[in-house]
Amino acid sequence: EYKEGLRAEQTEANEATAEEQLRYSAWTQVIDGCTVETYPDTLIDYYTDLYIEQSEMYASYYGMELADFIESSGLTQEQFDTSAAEYGKEITAQAMICKAICDIEGFEIGNEAYQAKMNEYLEMYGCTEEDLIAANGRDNIEQAILLDLVCDLILEEATIEEVTE
Repeated sequence: EYKEGLRAEQTEANEATAEEQLRYSAWTQVIDGCTVETYPDTLIDYYTDLYIEQSEMYASYYGMELADFIESSGLTQEQFDTSAAEYGKEITAQAMICKAICDIEGFEIGNEAYQAKMNEYLEMYGCTEEDLIAANGRDNIEQAILLDLVCDLILEEATIEEVTE
């Protein structure tokens, strides 16, 4: 029974990992197939600042200042700044593509599909909507749900080829 339990747990974990890899791969293919012609500076700045804030948070985990953390990562300040700017632009593109798909498909915050996905989150995390928002921020939850809806749509429409090694 113990071995069967372990095997079932491992199978479930492997299936979840495969699903996440499939979602990531499908989303990446959509991103790669899109062209963004203009990037709003406010969004680029927002996501660049987010990258810096996350780096500061990681630095604090190690009891370090950001400059020391950057140096310990083997980067120069210039390389870090370049990475932050590239991240800002990349995430801006993804946010804009997600928004465009949501607009076309009618995915909106609060509609039926959105609320169904929110209910999945609440069941998965075992908390109330208020607790989920308090822990993660309203914007983060809303964007995660909309991206999940877009990825669900992509996978529904995708032609998936299984490759075995």
